[in-house]
Amino acid sequence: MKSIFDNPTPGSIREEFRRRLLDPDERQRIMDESGVDMHLLSLTIPGVQMFDSDTANEFATSANDALADLVRRHPNRFAGLVCFAPQSPKRTGAGNGTSDPRVETPRLHRELAYE
Repeated sequence: MKSIFDNPTPGSIREEFRRRLLDPDERQRIMDESGVDMHLLSLTIPGVQMFDSDTANEFATSANDALADLVRRHPNRFAGLVCFAPQSPKRTGAGNGTSDPRVETPRLHRELAYE
């Protein structure tokens, strides 16, 4: 599958889009120019729902970790909405009180300090 993240040509619109999307310093520069104080970030299309359960959980965990790291480094500029694999509700763990480290909701609270 080809994506916009596959080695865009330097100086191209794809490269600029990629930089604006993924570079937090560039994003903050644009926010400042536009008078925006805070961005709420989330995983967008395609989300994890298009993958098999194990792959989706792996991608959701990775995305949530990266998001938590960014929010931790820039708490006054970025907030985040976590993602879950909807095809794997038991691994989501919402409200079940489990301490299973593979279950995402308790892990988000315990390890990543999401409220």
